[in-house]
Amino acid sequence: MTANVAYACLYPPALPWTVAPLFFYTFGMSFIGPGATLLALDLFPHIRGTVASCQSFAQTLLGAVVAGVVAPMLSHSVLALALGQAAFALCALGLWLTARHYRRMLSRRPQG
Repeated sequence: MTANVAYACLYPPALPWTVAPLFFYTFGMSFIGPGATLLALDLFPHIRGTVASCQSFAQTLLGAVVAGVVAPMLSHSVLALALGQAAFALCALGLWLTARHYRRMLSRRPQG
């Protein structure tokens, strides 16, 4: 993420270096996806089907919004796209930390 923003600040767009960070970002997200799905399902074991449906809906909706609204707004420069990717990565980190905190709270709650 940082390397992508730094490259966009220092150099003009050139293949393959401009798109290589997107490959690594997507590759990493592909590894995280199944584990993230299982963690989301484990938060609400009594309604796993509903959770799976909501997660799929949210992923599809956010993908459509990013592809249809956010990406065209940022497509005027490579730096804007790199900063947008960094912002989404930081947002994902914040959501992950929030979910981790929520899981810890649930694990400390007395069972009854």
